[in-house]
Amino acid sequence: MFDEPRKHPRFLMLVACIALGTVPLPFVGARPSWFLGLPMWLVWSLGFTVALSAVTSWGLLRLWRDDEESDRIEDAEGRVEGEA
Repeated sequence: MFDEPRKHPRFLMLVACIALGTVPLPFVGARPSWFLGLPMWLVWSLGFTVALSAVTSWGLLRLWRDDEESDRIEDAEGRVEGEA
């Protein structure tokens, strides 16, 4: 059974903060700097994008996992209802 996303406000706030971090605002109007041949604003944005992907994947696996076992009803002998 899936939870409602609104039941996890901390997780949603974390995702929102990381999503806002993908916008490289600290580098607006700054002198361009480089890291491994890439502009620092690009490294910043890619880092937050990877973090957003990781946190979203973790949340989907942990918070909104569908437990199929919880939907199955077993009797006292361990047989699943509806199976022969």
